[in-house]
Amino acid sequence: MRKPTCPKCDRRDQVLPIMYGYPVPEEDGGLPKDVVLGGCMIGELNPNYHCGRCEIRFDFTQPELAGAEVARRGWIAD
Repeated sequence: MRKPTCPKCDRRDQVLPIMYGYPVPEEDGGLPKDVVLGGCMIGELNPNYHCGRCEIRFDFTQPELAGAEVARRGWIAD
């Protein structure tokens, strides 16, 4: 699967998917190096990707709910 382009810097080299849920203990294989932890709480406002260059999160599971919270956190809604 091809990574999406960051809507701020228009690049994809530092875009990583966000993984939600409890992390896996290191002795059980740990986390892949190519993901960003999004937290253990899965809610209605979950960005799917993180740009390491711009430090923004984008591509929301339910963009119609993003609104003001996205602006407050400095994320970018599609």
